[in-house]
Amino acid sequence: MKNAYDILKERGFIEQTTDEILFSFRSIGISDDLKSKLKQMLILADMAKFAKLIPIPTENEMSLQNAFDFVNETIPIQQPETQNV
Repeated sequence: MKNAYDILKERGFIEQTTDEILFSFRSIGISDDLKSKLKQMLILADMAKFAKLIPIPTENEMSLQNAFDFVNETIPIQQPETQNV
């Protein structure tokens, strides 16, 4: 089974900008709420990385919660394996 990093790398997300990632998610079947959470996380990360913004604690907490929500709501549901008898 592939881990999340391998999937992101395979789809090219590791090398993409925030705008490219958000554009890619337009065609992926996730809710607008999750897309909004992803956007908030990526924009805040960009601001911290490139503009040297120091996020306030509530922004950090919101990003962390958004990350948990995004991961938990996009984990594929695995069907139990059926045994052929």
